[in-house]
Amino acid sequence: MFVVGILFALGQPPFHLAPPSDAEVIAALPKSPLPFVEILGRDDISLTKTIQSGVKIGPLLLYPLLGSGHAVEATWQCEVTCTERLRLRFPVSVEVAVQRRHMVEIPVATVVPAP
Repeated sequence: MFVVGILFALGQPPFHLAPPSDAEVIAALPKSPLPFVEILGRDDISLTKTIQSGVKIGPLLLYPLLGSGHAVEATWQCEVTCTERLRLRFPVSVEVAVQRRHMVEIPVATVVPAP
């Protein structure tokens, strides 16, 4: 724990937390906002992924298949800008295109081997 803390203080994290894939981010987007509104599709998708500063490092533990290591948890904040095609089914069926911006938080966890 002490060595990992020193490496963080030097600005060099000793591990790489991979960002979530684009498919994971799109799957985490909210579904239809109302029962009578149907999302037909999303076009012009733009993704921005940033890691939040609160990286949690667990105590040194013994993992059966990996050996000793630290559990590391972080949260990726993903901003999705897209054009959603919606179908309103009540009272009259209408299709509209709306520019939307969603913020999605995806937790990521990994185990870092002890030095």
